[in-house]
Amino acid sequence: MNNFFIQRVQVEGGFLDGFDLNLENGLNTIIGARGTGKSTFIELIRYGLNIKGHSVESSTKALNHALSVLKDGQVTITLSNEKETFSLSRTSEDKQQTKLPYNIKIPLIFSQTEVETVGLLEKGRLKIIDSFIEEINFYKEKELGIIVKINSISKELQNITEDITNYEDQLLPLENLRKELKLLEIEENKISEISQQAASKSIKLKELSEAYSKQSLTLNYIKEFTEKENAWQNEIINLINNIPDITPWRGEEENPISDIIKARELLKTSLINKINEYSDTFKITEEHILKIRTNIQEITKEGQQLRTEVDNLQNGAGEISRKCQKLRSDIKHLEITKLNLEDKIKKIKQLQNERNLILNTLEDIREKRSRARVNVCEEISLELSPKIRVGIEVSSLIDDYNQVLTNALKGTGIKYNDIVSVISETIPPRELINIIENDNIDDFISFISISKDRASKIISNLKLSIYEIATVLLEDRITFNLNDGTEWKDFSELSTGQRCTVILPIILQHKDTILVIDQPEDHIDNAFIVETLISSILKRKNKGQIIVTTHNANVPVLGNANIVAHLSSDGKRGFIQSFGSLSNKKIVDAISKVMEGGEKAFKYRADFYGI
Repeated sequence: MNNFFIQRVQVEGGFLDGFDLNLENGLNTIIGARGTGKSTFIELIRYGLNIKGHSVESSTKALNHALSVLKDGQVTITLSNEKETFSLSRTSEDKQQTKLPYNIKIPLIFSQTEVETVGLLEKGRLKIIDSFIEEINFYKEKELGIIVKINSISKELQNITEDITNYEDQLLPLENLRKELKLLEIEENKISEISQQAASKSIKLKELSEAYSKQSLTLNYIKEFTEKENAWQNEIINLINNIPDITPWRGEEENPISDIIKARELLKTSLINKINEYSDTFKITEEHILKIRTNIQEITKEGQQLRTEVDNLQNGAGEISRKCQKLRSDIKHLEITKLNLEDKIKKIKQLQNERNLILNTLEDIREKRSRARVNVCEEISLELSPKIRVGIEVSSLIDDYNQVLTNALKGTGIKYNDIVSVISETIPPRELINIIENDNIDDFISFISISKDRASKIISNLKLSIYEIATVLLEDRITFNLNDGTEWKDFSELSTGQRCTVILPIILQHKDTILVIDQPEDHIDNAFIVETLISSILKRKNKGQIIVTTHNANVPVLGNANIVAHLSSDGKRGFIQSFGSLSNKKIVDAISKVMEGGEKAFKYRADFYGI
């Protein structure tokens, strides 16, 4: 990305007070005895650019290191591509995190410990491979955006599912009520036959009963709508009122986002006005409720009068009429509930289809990222063959899937420890969702040999975790292997020196990226440094800046360093003793006297380069 490099590092205060080093877009080596500030220099670059470590532990360690040596000082880092220049400063008390300009690729920084251990972690190996993929942040942002959409739909699905359960519970007595009404209607008909007058009044009473039921249903419907609408309006008003305040612009020039801020205020005002307008319109529901209640009172009064008259005509007729009226009202209400249930079932199918389409998009994004990782692994393996091999097992890490299932079944009374791993290893998340949503017990036990009763309990308890199951990431597993001359060995089987032998050439495959590495040669022999490390450094010439601290003379000398900075210390402060290229006599003397194998390295360089 425009080939930026760290042009200058300045430090005020702390152990490196007064430090000012100019660097070049090539190999820059920092040399010096132990305790002169080489690692401090690396960690201050990391701190100044706000670059995290490769694990939580290394991030904490790096931050503590930087703060302890910077004290109350400040580090300033200048980056350039010969056309544009950016300077970033950060003090030890600066809590606001520095952000690199969008067009600068984030440098890769490795402490000595990180070089030795980063490959031991699944996430560490994955992070190394992802650092080669320019679109990796795009994939991540796209993935997060899709997951937010799925989360929104999942919450709606959960709410509708709860409504369906409630409706189904309410509908349980419907058939019995119909049977009871049928029997009572026989008695009601007998009463009607006794007296034409009673029959006429009974018909009128029945009509009033139906009118009462309709008015009651209408009243309940409007009241339910009013309650939900009021809650919804309150949510919107709270959201508007909780719009975060904007930090006042302190710059001398005009606020660059003043138009956006104005538009934001206009939007807020407009939203409030619209809500107020809608609230005025919404008040008509109160009139409807009042009118319906008046109607119900009138119907009730007329019905009571008719019922009294019918009771006077026929003993027992009033009781039967009241029971029939109540049953018809209850049945009518449940029939409306049944229609609502059917609507909810249609809605849930619609939302599931919508969510599944979005899940397809999520899978596509993850597959593209995996394909990009496969390409990186193949390219690195080809470049570093036959000694180093980088492999990938797509979607093979199921730890997060296991955790989702464990969280869902914890506290349910189900013995889940063994069953969780079996589910995650045999049923893909998308397949499990289909099983859960369709209560497909037979499909479930076709994967896992358990009883139907236990399968039913597991499916039931997984229903509340459908969103987590749907979006869980089965991450790719990255493997690093070294050919030791007799066989391929996995990274976990290697010694510290062998691990460095694998990691360093992989890191150096980066192009157009600033690499900052602290003492990479520890634990590895000179043969590897000359044959592999130096070779990788030379192949990277003109493909990105390298800043490396080292005790080994072969790194600057055979690596043909553009800049060598010799650090020294008086015990209280580290400083630059000498600075320059390999043609600088002071630098040659420093390498020859201070570094391991300095004079030998220069002799080898003469033979190597023919100089």
